[in-house]
Amino acid sequence: MPGVCSLCNRMMTDELLELKLVKNIFSWLIYFVVVVTIFFACGKSTTETPPSQEEYDALVMQGWQDFAEKNYNSAKIQFQEAAGVNPGNAAAYGGIGWALLMQDSLTSADDQFSLGAEKSDPDADFYAGWAFTLHLLHQSEKSINNALSALQFDADWIFENGTSLDKRSLQLILAADYFLVGNFAESLRYVQMLNPGYSADIFTYSGRAALSRELERLSNSGE
Repeated sequence: MPGVCSLCNRMMTDELLELKLVKNIFSWLIYFVVVVTIFFACGKSTTETPPSQEEYDALVMQGWQDFAEKNYNSAKIQFQEAAGVNPGNAAAYGGIGWALLMQDSLTSADDQFSLGAEKSDPDADFYAGWAFTLHLLHQSEKSINNALSALQFDADWIFENGTSLDKRSLQLILAADYFLVGNFAESLRYVQMLNPGYSADIFTYSGRAALSRELERLSNSGE
């Protein structure tokens, strides 16, 4: 029965061909699943390694502790390491700026504050440090802006890192900087925050001279 045998052979050949196709499809499915799994695994490994906030906070805290102990080089190193852990936060740059300010490296301090201002969450301490730096660099307008920003963040600002600086320190540099830019009314206003009983006729030369002397007295007395 040659016809039947031929039909059987054809059926077997068709079945083998179908089996091969199924195997090929199955192999491609496995390959696709493996590739997709690897792709998402790689993507997950790169996206799920954010900076360690705990490590960052610990470095910043140690930096301020060293700063309070007047170990400014050590403080600077801690803040620099923190900036390496999380370069997107302003706190570490502010710490570096403060440490440089205390070492009289004013231009470098200004550079760090400028860099930090582009990062997230600058606070009152950050703007206050920048204001003092700019004041000492005789950049009165910029100093005024940063001192005002610090007081807007915290009207009762106190710098609790081994110094006696507080809101009155900011009010004093505001009084001095306003005087230097020729805004004697604002200068007098801030002087009167520090010495409520003081008065001067700012519209006369002698009155402005008296205001200047009061600014000098306040600066020397540490009031």
